[in-house]
Amino acid sequence: MITIRELAQVCYDANKAYCVSRGELNKNRWGNIEEWRRESVMDGVRCALDFANPMPEDLHGSWRSARESEGWSYNKQENSEDKHHPCLIPFDELPKDRVEKYKLFIAVVKALGNEAVE
Repeated sequence: MITIRELAQVCYDANKAYCVSRGELNKNRWGNIEEWRRESVMDGVRCALDFANPMPEDLHGSWRSARESEGWSYNKQENSEDKHHPCLIPFDELPKDRVEKYKLFIAVVKALGNEAVE
C-alpha cells in the first residue's frame, strides 16, 4: 500500500525530473518545499483518484480553484509570498509543458494509486 503523501512525493519527483529534462534546474527536492505546496500536490493526487478517468483539465481546474480560494491571483512571475502564479489562467491557455506535467502526474497516479490510503 502507498499513502497519499508518498504518492504525492512520487508525482512531484516525476514532474521535477521532467522539468530538469527541459533545463529547469531550480526545482527544490520534496523535503525542501513548503508544506502548503506538499498539501497542494496531495490535493492533486486526491483529485486524480476521485475521477474514473482524470483529465489534465480536471486537475488544473481543481488546482486553480483551490489557489483562487486562498487568495492567489495571476502574475507572470510566481511569488508565493504575494500569492501570484503564472498558471492561474484557463486550461486552454496553459503552455504545452504544463499540460504535459498534468499528463505525467495522472499517469503516475494511475500506475500507483489503486491502493492509496490517507
